[in-house]
Amino acid sequence: MAYVKCRPVVNAAKQIRYLFAKQLPGDPSFGEKVTPEAEAAIQEFKAVRDLFPNKRRKWQAYEVFQSFSPEESKRLTREEVNDMGKALASEYFKGHQFIVVTHSDRAHLHNHIFVNAVNMETGRSIPPKLEHTYRLREISNQISRSRGLSVINQEASERASRAPAKVQRMRRFKGHSYILDMMEKADFAQKYATSYDQYKTILLEFGIGVQIENKNITYFYPGETRGKRGSKMGRNYNKTSLEKTFRENDEKFQKHPEGLANLKAEINGMRSKKGESLKFPVASSKPEKDYGASTKTERGSEKYHYPSDDALKDSLLPIDEIRRAREVSIIDYCKRNRIALATNEKGETVLKGKEFAVLSDREWVNTKNKTRGTIIEFVAARHNTSYLGAIAKINNNPRVLLRRKRRSRCLKKS
Repeated sequence: MAYVKCRPVVNAAKQIRYLFAKQLPGDPSFGEKVTPEAEAAIQEFKAVRDLFPNKRRKWQAYEVFQSFSPEESKRLTREEVNDMGKALASEYFKGHQFIVVTHSDRAHLHNHIFVNAVNMETGRSIPPKLEHTYRLREISNQISRSRGLSVINQEASERASRAPAKVQRMRRFKGHSYILDMMEKADFAQKYATSYDQYKTILLEFGIGVQIENKNITYFYPGETRGKRGSKMGRNYNKTSLEKTFRENDEKFQKHPEGLANLKAEINGMRSKKGESLKFPVASSKPEKDYGASTKTERGSEKYHYPSDDALKDSLLPIDEIRRAREVSIIDYCKRNRIALATNEKGETVLKGKEFAVLSDREWVNTKNKTRGTIIEFVAARHNTSYLGAIAKINNNPRVLLRRKRRSRCLKKS
């Protein structure tokens, strides 16, 4: 994933000297119609600006900062990073001199792309507009995708804009929507899956069930009593779009198999509900692969009912209070409350002293008796309390317990 920003530069000479001074031995640099050395570049940039004098010109150059995440920097060479900076500048700053200086002095590899403000062919200056940053990010994202790298920032805003109108209204008023969270998880799975079975496996790691039917696809979010049709979430989540994505992922991973390392890095230690290693996607070598195929399951079998589902169904507690509790990470809850955790030989998070209890953010599994539950069941068992008492502890809201007293009074009157 690459982060991109840009800014105008008043004093080109000062910044160019700084960029080359910060390079470590072996850090590459590239020059487009300019010598990639500090003093030579300063003079050659100035020569072009002198050819097209403009008293109103405030900026001598533009600097674009392109930075890659520490995780992806570990598997990228400095030359590859420099090449991506060159591709970005060549696409956006046509007709301009530029230098690409790569730095490896930090955990993340990054490029400083220094562009002469004056176009060598037209003599026009680059206008100071905010849109440069957005357009550069779009091009950088395209370059990242073509090399099997991930994309950041833009995905969240695009996902929100695709969400149903009701979800967007909730977001504007700072409300939480489980649909938006489910879309985020589905977007993650779509980066790596090359089939429906792989797609379902990845989403199951987040507790989200998926039912594949002949024409439709339905998603089941933890704690929700009803599924959500993919067509209602947006066209990116229906069968037609998914099968196109599976095909594109297959082609991408055939060219850049190293891109699958992202999946292993991002959910390292996560396992399937059967205790087996997560089956990471592998690019298909068969051109006739059926991207619409999936392992058939009985209708409704993808939705797991937890004990608290039925117990809380008829309670007087608002659904938002229940949902807020279920969205709390079990692992984060343990850390806040100093509940000792450990890691087993499979890389799973378990309760220290009770290693048969395997924990993830949304669910715990007892590998002895094969039972499982949400954070509500976990806290209720841990503190020997009711489900309402568990919700009161999770949300730090003692008023929840008043609902129990009110329900008791109602039952006595009846």
